[in-house]
Order: sequence, then C-alpha cells, then structure tokens
Amino acid sequence: MRRMNGRTTPHLYGLGRDQIRQLIQIARDESGDGLTRAHFEERVLALFEDIAGFDTLPQKRCQRLLSILWQSYESARRPPK
Repeated sequence: MRRMNGRTTPHLYGLGRDQIRQLIQIARDESGDGLTRAHFEERVLALFEDIAGFDTLPQKRCQRLLSILWQSYESARRPPK
C-alpha cells in the first residue's frame, strides 16, 4: 500500500493540494470510482490512520477534510468535458 510522503504542512492537520490529490488517487486506485460517500469516508478514515497525527484529528476538522476530499474525489471521477 502506498503511503503519504513525509512533507510537512503549514499547520497541524493540514493537507496541501498535492497531498489531497495523492489521497484521492490512493482511494481511486484501491477502491475505484464507484464509492458512495459513506464508503469513501470509511476508506479515507483508514488512510488517516497511516498519517502521523491524524489519528487525533478533532471531529470538526475531520468532517471538513472529508468534505474537501469528497468534492475532489467526485471531480476526479467525472469524465472530462
């Protein structure tokens, strides 16, 4: 399984654009493009367990990151126009 690289982020629990793209790509590679939001969130939460510090992510911040990641996932799985 691929892991996030060791790049630092500007603040605790932050994800840069490259890290967001990498998480989305991992989710797509491992689970495909047909995930429901609930299944997607389960998959991402499992990935968070592998990122140092994200196992203590506050609920509100976690929900915000899941929302951002879901939007990115939906955009990535849509065919280009």
